[in-house]
Amino acid sequence: YTLFNLEMLLKNNENDVELSKNVCQLFIASWQKDKKQWLNAIESNDLKQIQILAHKLKGSIRYFSRDELTETIIEISQHAKAKKSNDVKVSATQLYQQLGTLINEINTWSSSKSL
Repeated sequence: YTLFNLEMLLKNNENDVELSKNVCQLFIASWQKDKKQWLNAIESNDLKQIQILAHKLKGSIRYFSRDELTETIIEISQHAKAKKSNDVKVSATQLYQQLGTLINEINTWSSSKSL
């Protein structure tokens, strides 16, 4: 996996595969809802809301993703704090692509019979 850190996820859940799968599904459902908030905040240039959303997402992502994704979220937060709207949009586009990859990797793992 390129962005999904299965080892970290299992370690955080004491190697409980079913719990790990449930955590992943909750994250995916949450992201589907939060993505609308992200899009609205970026469209309306609400940089404070973007910082709040980035902080929330970073906490979830660190639970089972590689550092690359966390770094993108930190970048977005820093751009928002510095009021660099265009940079926020560029990094957010990258974030959406990375989250798409992460979710695909989670779904591949979740639907597989083995670890």
